[in-house]
Amino acid sequence: MILAQGVQTRMQSAGLSGAALSIWAVLKPNLHRIDNEPLVLVPHKNSKESKDKMSPFNVSDYFFSQYYLKVKLFAALYTLGIPLSHFILPHNNIWDIATFFLVAMLFTYPLAAMQARAFVRLEWGISCALAGMGLLGLFTSPWLIILAIFGHGLWDLAKRRGHGIPFFGWYISGCILIDWLYAASLRLFKMMEPNL
Repeated sequence: MILAQGVQTRMQSAGLSGAALSIWAVLKPNLHRIDNEPLVLVPHKNSKESKDKMSPFNVSDYFFSQYYLKVKLFAALYTLGIPLSHFILPHNNIWDIATFFLVAMLFTYPLAAMQARAFVRLEWGISCALAGMGLLGLFTSPWLIILAIFGHGLWDLAKRRGHGIPFFGWYISGCILIDWLYAASLRLFKMMEPNL
């Protein structure tokens, strides 16, 4: 509540418009629920190999709910960051940018697995293999970077079918779409610019 009062005072002293204060009035009653949302352990319903493994999240959460806002913000910034980086930075850095975003996407599931203390070896093993493939592609062939990004989409698809640590359905579906669109875009670029 101290945080809520501090933000409201700062908004008023900064002379923000009534619209901003109206938005704050809607958010304020739910602030304690957003910041202190407990991690709910939920059984992974689709997993055949381990019925007793639990997820550190309420994986039935939907994208437009008020919970897990940090995960949603990170996912949105990551999604916007890919095209903006490729648009702003020089084209001769395309494979460096792609490798950066590949490695950045590989931390989500292993960290969730560590928090749940389940599937840790599996999640880290897949992430390290894909990161290694992408990093090797920087020095050998960009096709390895493209394959690693596409491979992450395949792992997301397997995750939809109950493998690995359970995660939000909206996140996994969005990740499949982004991975495969990104891999297809990089493939098209590679075919059009073979000397890069």
